Formats: sequence, structure tokens, C-alpha cells
Amino acid sequence: MKISAYYMVLNEEDWIDLSIKSIYDIVDEIIVVEGACNNAKFMANEKGLSIDRTEERIRNFKDYNNKIKYIQKGFVNYMIDLKNECLNNLSKDCDYFIVLSGDEFYKKEELEYLFKYIENPEDANIFSVNHILFYRSPFYIKHDPRDMCCNKIYKKIEDMVYTNTTDDTFISFTKEKRKILRFCYTNMYHFSLVKSRKRLIQKCMWRLNHYGEEKVDFNEGIEPLKWQEILNMTEKEKEDFLVNKLPLFFEMDYHIMKFKGTLPLQDEILKRWEEIKDKDQI
Repeated sequence: MKISAYYMVLNEEDWIDLSIKSIYDIVDEIIVVEGACNNAKFMANEKGLSIDRTEERIRNFKDYNNKIKYIQKGFVNYMIDLKNECLNNLSKDCDYFIVLSGDEFYKKEELEYLFKYIENPEDANIFSVNHILFYRSPFYIKHDPRDMCCNKIYKKIEDMVYTNTTDDTFISFTKEKRKILRFCYTNMYHFSLVKSRKRLIQKCMWRLNHYGEEKVDFNEGIEPLKWQEILNMTEKEKEDFLVNKLPLFFEMDYHIMKFKGTLPLQDEILKRWEEIKDKDQI
């Protein structure tokens, strides 16, 4: 059984190399596609690539077994264009693949257990894992009272393609019926929010300004904001809007809990955190 992994990356210098390291020994190939879709172009350089050290982290990774294929795609219209680029570059003999972001980690033994199970999957072709979302540091998590899980591992099916531009997590295929299995023994340790409050606000501020410049209404908060209003707001008013109206910053909506488990690559992750915790850009 051949297991592949693929990443879509943009500005992932914080964690991308450690994320790759967490899955490197248990997959057969790793596809990394770097690029920016239209609604992320404000975070990219003139080629549609990262403005941080993402490329350096990837190229400096010790790829002893030549598993990594790194593709700098650049600008595309939609996120699904990057995902389809990943699908198109999977090996022909790939049996299953795992979809990753550059800020998530896995424990080797948990993935190995899942991969052993899917050798006899009882007709399931999509596997969901537990989603542990860390918040502002590696020591705290956001606990949602609702069940948190994500579809992450897919059986490779001949006619698979991403077609839905408004839901870039949905893969279309017709050769088989979609059969999803929740695999409770495997966790995704997700670090997308492991940033200082200043960096989280900065990233949201860039996005808000981008909507105004593109003359698109901002509908990600609990109250919609017309693009004309964005252009007329001061920076302080924009920050107040984000902090008070964007669910990301509502700590009361998601119970903040101390993480009591162990992390994949724990020593390396905590060392990296000490290096980046005071960053104030990206």
C-alpha cells in the first residue's frame, strides 16, 4: 500500500519543516505546492509565493529518501486550483493520500495505526480524524462543545477532482459512493492559531483591507461590513471591529483549556515556539 501526502503552503515558515518531519517516515511521497489564490494575493510576493522563509525551510529539509516534490505554482484563481495541482502530481500507484496544512502535526504511532486499519477499510474511502486546535501557544487548546473532526485521509480514486470553489474541502468523484469513517484513535495537532495576538490581528487586518480594496463586502464577522465602510474606517476602528466581531477572538465561544497531553516532536516544537513567540510580523 502506497501512502502519499500533500500540502498547499503560503507563508508557513513557523512550522512547515516540523510538520513534514512528523509524517516523513510514514508516507511514501510528499507533494508541496506553494501559491496564492485571489483572496490571499495580499499575502504573496509578485510571483504569488511566500513573503517569509517558507522556501528556505522546505529546501533545507533533510529529504534523505527523496520523497519531497516541491512545486512553486504561484498565483491561481481559487484554492481548489492548488489542491488539484496536488492531486495531479500524486504518483499513479498511490493508494491513499493525506491532505495537510503547513501548521499541523501527527504522532507517528497514531497514523501508523490508522494506515494499518485502512488496509481492510470495510469499504470506507474517506477517513476523519480528531481535530485538536491549539490557541496562541502550544499549551492551550480551543475546545468546541461540538464534535471536532476533519476529513484528512482519502482513498485515491481515478476521477477525483476539486470542483466547488466555495467549499475547497470537498472532493468530487463518481466512481464510488462517498463513505466516511471517523477514526477516533488519530489526532491532528493543529497550530494555525499558535501566534501572538498581534500577529493574529495583523493577518485579519490584511484580509479586511484586501476586501475593501477589492470592493467586496466582509461577511466573516457576526455582523456584515460593507466595503465602503472598510475604506472609511481608521486602523483603530478596524482593529476594534475584528476583536469584537470576528469569532476568532471570542474566547468565550470556545472554552480555552490547558493541553494535558504530549505533542508530536514535543521538544522541537517547544524550541521553535521559543524562537517565534515574540514575532510581530506574518
